[in-house]
Parts: sequence; C-alpha cells; structure tokens
Amino acid sequence: MNGRKAKSIRAHGDLLSVQWLKSLLSEEEGDKINIKNVVSKMPTQTHIFLRGKRKLSAYSSKWMYKKIKNILKRSPTRSVSSIKLEELNEA
Repeated sequence: MNGRKAKSIRAHGDLLSVQWLKSLLSEEEGDKINIKNVVSKMPTQTHIFLRGKRKLSAYSSKWMYKKIKNILKRSPTRSVSSIKLEELNEA
C-alpha cells in the first residue's frame, strides 16, 4: 500500500470515529467532537484479552483502519471515501 492510500485510510477512519462517537453522545456533547479532538475522546484501552489472546478492541482507531483495509481488499475498485460506518460491522 502506498503512502497516499494509507493517509486517506487514516483520515477516513478518524472521520468515522467522529461519526461513531457522535452517535453515542447527546447532541450537545456530540457537537463538541471534531477530527482534531477525537483521539482524546476515544477509549484509551485499544486491546482486550479474549481466550488467552490479545485482540483489537472494537471501534478503536486501529480497528477502524483494519476494517477499512479489509473492505478495500474485497473490492479494490472502491474508493476509501465511499465506506460508511455501518459497513464496518459487516466486514
């Protein structure tokens, strides 16, 4: 994967993180969240231990990047910006 594609995946993953957090919070609190402060609002625990294995915690930044990459592997002609938040659960 080249650098431009990786950068666009990270940028879109952060945008999806903002959408996800806004869906969990009330409208007043959701208005305070943007791309610049989404990292500070995300949970700090990025991994969980499950059956003796270390796994990515759902909806962490790295989890979103990984899910976006999996969607793009299945359909390589698709653009990064066309991926929606609902599709990450299916991936």
